[in-house]
Amino acid sequence: MLKAVIFDMDGLLIDSEVITFKYYQEEFSAYGHDLTKAFYEKLLGTNKAHVLARFTDLTGSETLSQVIMDRVHHKVNNHFIEEGVPLKKGAKELTRFLAKKKIKTGLATSSDRSRVFTIIEKSDVIEKMDIIVCGNEVSRSKPHPDIFQNALNLLGVLPHEALVIEDSENGILAAHSAGIPCINVPDMKEPSQFILDKADFVASSLLEVIDYIKPRLASAV
Repeated sequence: MLKAVIFDMDGLLIDSEVITFKYYQEEFSAYGHDLTKAFYEKLLGTNKAHVLARFTDLTGSETLSQVIMDRVHHKVNNHFIEEGVPLKKGAKELTRFLAKKKIKTGLATSSDRSRVFTIIEKSDVIEKMDIIVCGNEVSRSKPHPDIFQNALNLLGVLPHEALVIEDSENGILAAHSAGIPCINVPDMKEPSQFILDKADFVASSLLEVIDYIKPRLASAV
């Protein structure tokens, strides 16, 4: 029986990855570096420490990479403050559906908690989560399973009683490693066949996830 659904945040609940990538391209270009989409896609779903290390590989300077990260985070936060947090299609509908069915919800995001709080202030979707686990609170980033294992413990459910919804390949790999059924809702990158083999279902949007979950709740409603 399904007892809990665990969400990623960026690119899954909030439509932030395209905005963030645009700002990163601007900042890297200003310092004479080219940030390609392919390079950025490999970082999706990983935590700040991992991203900083990969940016340092690109720039050759951890100090510069940290400056770029700080500037982009500032720009993205200002974007959210001025224009609001853009939710992905179906985010409100899915979270309301789960609340109505009394299914626990959790957020397992690679973002730092300070950033999550900024987003919570602007989003009535994330603030309703029963638990939140952030990237700076686990020792290993996705694709390692640590963040989802922590979420299971906080929710008080077993892996087969939960469902993970992720947009990134690293997130799908992490859920699979944790033994949790997972749904992929692609954002910037279409899933490879390798990822398709790991995911239990690929949805075009969070609205389609509702249709996937409904029959699996039949015995509980």
